[in-house]
Amino acid sequence: MGVNVIRLHAADAPIGEEPCTWSSCKEAPLLDYERGNSLEFNKAGLDRFDYFVAKLKEKGIYLHIDLLVARAF
Repeated sequence: MGVNVIRLHAADAPIGEEPCTWSSCKEAPLLDYERGNSLEFNKAGLDRFDYFVAKLKEKGIYLHIDLLVARAF
């Protein structure tokens, strides 16, 4: 017996130098750090995230995401 689950740790991390890693994607980060805070989502990043979640759901995979790891308020 088991559960299929993915944990996205530090998905709130600021943009990093490595291209298209989940929490540091320069093209579509999850949070919009260009506004000077971490309180709003980036529209393209949120669309990307929604697509990822939909694909996980199709396969019966659950998701645990934590958004209180690397962000500064």
